[in-house]
Amino acid sequence: MIIKRQWKGDSYFAHGTANARGVSVLIHPRLHHIVKQIRSDNEGRIVNILLDIDDHILNIVNVYAPNKDCERGVFFTDLNRFLSSSHENIIADDFNCIFDAKLNKSGGDPNPRHSAIVYLNTLIARFGLCGIWRRRHKDERNFTWTRNNISNNFFIRTQIDFFLTSKSLDPYISAVDIGPFANSDHDYVLLTLDFDQVLRGLSLRAGSSVEGLGN
Repeated sequence: MIIKRQWKGDSYFAHGTANARGVSVLIHPRLHHIVKQIRSDNEGRIVNILLDIDDHILNIVNVYAPNKDCERGVFFTDLNRFLSSSHENIIADDFNCIFDAKLNKSGGDPNPRHSAIVYLNTLIARFGLCGIWRRRHKDERNFTWTRNNISNNFFIRTQIDFFLTSKSLDPYISAVDIGPFANSDHDYVLLTLDFDQVLRGLSLRAGSSVEGLGN
């Protein structure tokens, strides 16, 4: 695999097919860490690592949710088994759904069918998670995925790539930003953690930068 050959640090993958699905977690070679556990699903939609950094343990889960609403409900229900009740969770990447059509969508159907969000909200409540970008940016509208509707030449934009983090991590998150990513219809979401210099500026990136690497 090209990425595995080019990336100098540790890398963990859940493989999909040649042209569909696939997720990855890449760890910077200068980050001192111990990977205590590695898990993934069989569909190339979930890769999960338990990361010990100077005795601070993070449960990191990279996801690529199905684009069909009925399949997403099953996916979010199954995602329970990859989250931790004893460690802080960081879940990232393409959830393929939105929380609020007014804030998270522009163009296209103003009332998209996203009933599976009910299952995701159940997961959020059970594990004490929060959408950290929205928590920091309140009513701001920003998007991570763009498609040109050729039939009417209108753009459809949604915010389907985001981080869900344990609420207890909030004081240590110094930044969470959305930015453009070349050669992809997804932008990246960048989350920076600072455990009082313990992580020495650990940054986690979701969106096309992770999903694209995994595909």
